Amino acid sequence: MISDTDTVVTMFTTGDWKPYGTASGDLLVCLRKGDQPKVVRYSSTGTVLQEIQYDSCCKPLYKKPIYITENVNGDIIVTDLLRKSVIAVDRLGIFLYSYSGKIKKIATDSVGHVIIAGGSCKKIYLLDKKGRFLRIIIPKGGIKKTSQCLYPWSRDPSIGLGVMISDLDRIKQQGAQVMESRNEAQHSVECDLCQQPVSFFCRRCGVNLCDPCVTIHLRVKSKNGHDIVDYTSKDDYDTCHCDSHPQNDCSAYCKTCDAPICILCVSIKHKSHEMSELSDKIEELLNIIAKENDRLQSSKHELERILDHTTKLLSSISSIYTLRKDEVTARGEEWIKQIEKTVKKLHQELDDMQKEHETVLQKQKKEFEEMIEKVDEMNGKTIKLQKSKNVKKMQTFVPVFQNRKNLNEVSQYSFPKLYEYKIDEYLENKLKENDLSGRRISEIPKVTSVIDTGFPADEEDDDRLFDMAVTDDNKVWMGGKSTELKLFDLQGNLHHIVSITCVGMYLCMYNKQVVYTTEKTVRMISDTDTVVTMFTTGDWEPYGVTSTASCDLLACLLKDDQSKVVRYSSTGTVLQEIQYDSQCQPLYKNATYITENVNGDIIVTDWEKNAVIVVDRLGIFRYSYSGKDGEFFACSIATDSVGHVVVTDFCGNKIHMLDKAGRFLRYIIPEGGIEYPRGVCILGHGEMMVGEVLTGIAKRIKYLEE
Repeated sequence: MISDTDTVVTMFTTGDWKPYGTASGDLLVCLRKGDQPKVVRYSSTGTVLQEIQYDSCCKPLYKKPIYITENVNGDIIVTDLLRKSVIAVDRLGIFLYSYSGKIKKIATDSVGHVIIAGGSCKKIYLLDKKGRFLRIIIPKGGIKKTSQCLYPWSRDPSIGLGVMISDLDRIKQQGAQVMESRNEAQHSVECDLCQQPVSFFCRRCGVNLCDPCVTIHLRVKSKNGHDIVDYTSKDDYDTCHCDSHPQNDCSAYCKTCDAPICILCVSIKHKSHEMSELSDKIEELLNIIAKENDRLQSSKHELERILDHTTKLLSSISSIYTLRKDEVTARGEEWIKQIEKTVKKLHQELDDMQKEHETVLQKQKKEFEEMIEKVDEMNGKTIKLQKSKNVKKMQTFVPVFQNRKNLNEVSQYSFPKLYEYKIDEYLENKLKENDLSGRRISEIPKVTSVIDTGFPADEEDDDRLFDMAVTDDNKVWMGGKSTELKLFDLQGNLHHIVSITCVGMYLCMYNKQVVYTTEKTVRMISDTDTVVTMFTTGDWEPYGVTSTASCDLLACLLKDDQSKVVRYSSTGTVLQEIQYDSQCQPLYKNATYITENVNGDIIVTDWEKNAVIVVDRLGIFRYSYSGKDGEFFACSIATDSVGHVVVTDFCGNKIHMLDKAGRFLRYIIPEGGIEYPRGVCILGHGEMMVGEVLTGIAKRIKYLEE
């Protein structure tokens, strides 16, 4: 490293490995030793934090990585000199995509574009953060030919090779190579008579022929005659022959007999039958085949999506199970003397479950690969039949299509949940005492103060008070049925009012400023009471929002019948999306209010599922809660400093308290009761603030006592 005084300082050494490119933040370094390349993440002191060397199939990701950078979403992007590719993995080291060409230098910009230069052309290539080509950039005045310029490559599926779109000579050269490869493929087929390379094909006999054997074959008598065509066009204009007169091609269709016939049959055997043009029957059959093929092809995307999801599960399954083991071990160490045998038993159970899970997913992966291969095979046969007039083949093929079923079942398998808490079965009472940190829940919680927020009633449903957020100095912002946000102290004194352009439905505190959501926008009130747009949410409508321990924002989003949770940076960069469980099923229907627990769990109330849904910080489902008994409507949520989950029950006129594992602890019903509770926030010192939506009253409740 070069210091401020221009002194060269050795940060750390890389052992036997030769370093190449680096990236900022932690240090990401390309290393190579012999023929073993890898990418290593170092701390500033040289501690190895992460090594990236192999893909999910244990094959090397790199051959000679040279330059490296990190994208805004955490993707690690490397140029590989020998593979002639840009190779991208996510922050966990899981392969995402590659982009081929004679590439040397890369960079990324603030919105995640990947900028590539290299080779000897005079252009710059722009990809999006998923590796999709966007455009070529040629600035005014052009770019001189340099060593940091690239050959742009595209993928032509009909050729199957990387084709440079900027060099006509190379296109011609590769076109010749493709033709040569096709000729090689043809010569690999042998003549059925002498084993020489094939040149022709007899359609009537189905025989491959070389040049000399054509004459010999024509001398062989056949009741069907011979039809010799070039081998490369043997599937073009294929016709069917009449069953009664094999030497004749079919030219009509007998509807009475449901069979193709020749011109002789029309005037003899089928004279009195109902006829149709053969072309009409061909068109009818091709329409059926095309429709069935479209049906199968439409399922291919879903098959590929599930295959991709299964592949990603397989690639991450080891780290997920390792995480679960670590959680079990960490919990077990608290009680190591009492439950050492239990920890070992749980490890074994997880190992057995992992093996079983891997077996199920491997089987599912193989089945979907075979299904996709079969769909592709059907498509290939359909393409051949498009050039054919062989009605018999078409008739034979239609039932084959119709017997192919669409995807109707995916193996259901869940990752183990809350496994570390099995240890707690032995010490549950002791753990509860620890979780309460020397306090206990009051038998009859007391209302210590009442705040009349003064929000007007909604004309349709009488709603007044919606949400609230507590400040660092123990004041509370309130949002209700007006275009104002109000700041109260805990004694009910009004300190401040800020005007906004919508009702204050969903609030949170972020960097000591109050944040709220409105139509497809997340906004913040500055120190000068100015409304600042933090970022927009595209086509998705934002609902509940909360800040996190990592200084991000979590927001509930809804679009049509889709609902998800998104983690944003303060500038609106999407850091994480949570929408599906491990079986590709939607986690949410209408995610409404949201909070983060002290252990990183993301907790949401879903107003359509009428449940509390909890995932861990990685987005993996942990548990859901749908009430203990009786009528229940999960409205809003909050968590306290020891991980208790507090849920307002709008219909039950009470508050539910859960522990961090989702186990019901008790109801909180303050003296005097509470009517239609909605918004809730934790004040500290064993107190919470709960808002009554219809009265506009906020009650300060003491629920923990020493």
